[in-house]
Amino acid sequence: MGRLIKLTRRVVASGAILAGASVLAQALFATTPAKAANPLCTSLPGFFIVSGSSAVQPTVAALGQKLGADGTTTLVYSKQGSCTGVAAILGAPPAAAGTALYWDPTTTAKTPATCDMPAATPVDAGVSDVFPTSCPTVKGGDLAKAGVGDFHNFFAQVMEFIVPGGPGGSDQDSISAEAAYLTFGFGNSGATPWDNQSQFLIRNNTSGTQIMLAKAIGLDVSKWIGFDEGGAGTVFNDVKAGQIPDPADPTKRVSGDKKKIIGIVSSGEADADTVNVKRLAFQATGQTCAFWADSGISAKDKAYVRDGHYPVWGPLHVLAKVDANGDPTSAGAKQVIDFLSASDVEDTSTLDLEIDNHVVPLCAMNVTRTSELGALSSIQPTGACGCYFDSKTKAGGAATECKVCTKDNEATVCKGERTACNYGFCEVK
Repeated sequence: MGRLIKLTRRVVASGAILAGASVLAQALFATTPAKAANPLCTSLPGFFIVSGSSAVQPTVAALGQKLGADGTTTLVYSKQGSCTGVAAILGAPPAAAGTALYWDPTTTAKTPATCDMPAATPVDAGVSDVFPTSCPTVKGGDLAKAGVGDFHNFFAQVMEFIVPGGPGGSDQDSISAEAAYLTFGFGNSGATPWDNQSQFLIRNNTSGTQIMLAKAIGLDVSKWIGFDEGGAGTVFNDVKAGQIPDPADPTKRVSGDKKKIIGIVSSGEADADTVNVKRLAFQATGQTCAFWADSGISAKDKAYVRDGHYPVWGPLHVLAKVDANGDPTSAGAKQVIDFLSASDVEDTSTLDLEIDNHVVPLCAMNVTRTSELGALSSIQPTGACGCYFDSKTKAGGAATECKVCTKDNEATVCKGERTACNYGFCEVK
């Protein structure tokens, strides 16, 4: 069956553990001007701070550019990992100064500016790819004690293993949970196709990507072997280029072994180039076949996520301080939540943004869950958008049962079970 990869053996192994540029003083008559210093993030007009997941950058960037276009509001984005965002909204922002991204009239969504973030700066919203209690230091009642609300009715983030594609790329198409456990848990000693731990490009125990995949393969998130790339975008770029950090200077890159390189990212990165980057089908524990997130190796329809066969996904969480009614107390956090919550069935702008950034709107899902990689249950969402999602992501467009409709002719076109006209198509609810 073309859509599934049968794994015929499970590998066994035992293990081992992997272990700036200088600034030139300008002469009196220098002809090259000095690079302008970053502004302080807290000095930007109408600033508010979003901290957390690096995988959600494409969506945050779209909102940041939209808000920053008139120069009066500035979304500042500190992308240090999902659990860093959770900790920050719970009252423990990074103790050290750092840099962050922002958008204004001079930027584009893909080319943000940078600012300097003072140490211990409070944040307005935390963004996490995982349930807050999946973070190492967070307990069940911590959000309630801190007066923090968890908003997560937006879209699903999908996590994947990737390897180099294209000429000279990896000849592997799939990975099992057991093989991934042995690869990232035992490194050089693993009897898997990936037996050179210097070629493993990973994150850390605050990363939602690594936390979710760690749960999927049964490996403690803090015990992964590999090089922490610091962000999902860096993992993707290095896998695509077939390069790895230089062991002598990790700020530089050297050519790697394309047959041995393996990385972890969200679909937001993985879908950007399905020729030079190969997404691996994943065989979860207990499954007899491996499934891609999509209906094929180069498809982008998230068919096997939406029907529950591909298990490594979870809803995006936006965390914000709330009042007694459960409403965000920060105007900036409210803008983020309102932007992601748009559900007008005649307005496709939010859906288009999510589809363009390769996440799955929850209105397109046929399954749901209430805990990290927890049990799945069937769902028929109100305001369903499955037909619209298919029309934008499937090569052949939406299925024949997806009748095109408008609000005016809803009663005459949408019949039988599909009586609702949502986003231009007849849906059940």
